[in-house]
Amino acid sequence: FYNPAKARRVEGIIREMLQEKGRPFGTVKHDAKNVGTAGVQVSFTNDDGPKSHLKEIAFSGNQVFSDGKLRGSMKKLKQSGFWNLSWIGDKTTYTEEKWSEEQEHVRDFYLDRGYVTATVGQPTISYSDGKSGFFKRKPVKWMKLDIPVTEGDQYRVGDIKFEGLTVFKEEGIRPMFRLETGDVYSEARIKKAY
Repeated sequence: FYNPAKARRVEGIIREMLQEKGRPFGTVKHDAKNVGTAGVQVSFTNDDGPKSHLKEIAFSGNQVFSDGKLRGSMKKLKQSGFWNLSWIGDKTTYTEEKWSEEQEHVRDFYLDRGYVTATVGQPTISYSDGKSGFFKRKPVKWMKLDIPVTEGDQYRVGDIKFEGLTVFKEEGIRPMFRLETGDVYSEARIKKAY
């Protein structure tokens, strides 16, 4: 049976699918027509809208590391460009799922350099009109991400203690951690040792 609420939910699902493909300005409408006494014909009309690409990824609040270093820690989102190979693997298409992974990558970048209290906030997204393609003919919406960062202080290793060892001796385990008193704290070294 035709249900207008279900049809609107389907519209929402199609809009989400368009956003995953880099088309956040796509629109979906449905139209229901009676077909005699037999039933209802439901038609969905889609307008994909222009494709959106990441033009710029900027960070605010970073003092210690440059925007380029922080962008380099990102794996699935890249600024548009030929030389950074962003066109391979659709890395210029922004999705919330990709961002949640990238947020962790930037956070890990700080953790591996001793910034334990660093936080990476939600990006502010802004759009501008433009053209893309080899001859600059295709309309596109350029996207800019402005990502707030709070770095905090850099931490160093104080004392490393092992408790509850019954099978192994401390002398055998300590070298695995490759951290000495006074070294800059590195989360990656601790994970590798575990």
